[in-house]
Amino acid sequence: MHKRLKRKLYIYLAIFFAMLIVSLYDILMGYINALQAAGGWAFGMIIGYAAGRMSKIMWHEELEQVIAKRDTTGIIILIVYMSFSLSRNWILAHWITGNMLTALAFCIVTGSRFGRIVSIRKNIKKILREQGII
Repeated sequence: MHKRLKRKLYIYLAIFFAMLIVSLYDILMGYINALQAAGGWAFGMIIGYAAGRMSKIMWHEELEQVIAKRDTTGIIILIVYMSFSLSRNWILAHWITGNMLTALAFCIVTGSRFGRIVSIRKNIKKILREQGII
C-alpha cells in the first residue's frame, strides 16, 4: 500500500478511537443513553461509508501498490459531507440541546470515522484480490 493511504487509515483509526473514548465517557456520565449513542454511531457509519466514495482506490501498475485518488463524484460527496458536518449542530439542535447534543455529535463523528475505515479497507481488499495478492 502507498504510504499516504496507510497514513490516512492510521489517522482515521486514531480519530475513531479518540472519539470512541469520548463517546463512552459521555454515556458513562449520563449525557446520552446507550440507545441514542448507538443511533448516532449507526447514522455516522452510514455517512462515513458513503463518504468512503471520496477516495478512488486503485492499483498502480508501475509502483505495484494500492493508491488512492479523488474523483469527481467523491468531491461532490466531500462537499455534501462537509456541509452536513458544519451544520450538524444547527440541524440537531431543533430536537436536542446541551450536553446531549454534544454527545450525539461525537457519536456521529465516531461512526463516520468507522464507516470510512470499513469502506476504504473493503476497497483495498477488493483491489488486492483482483491482483491475486490475497
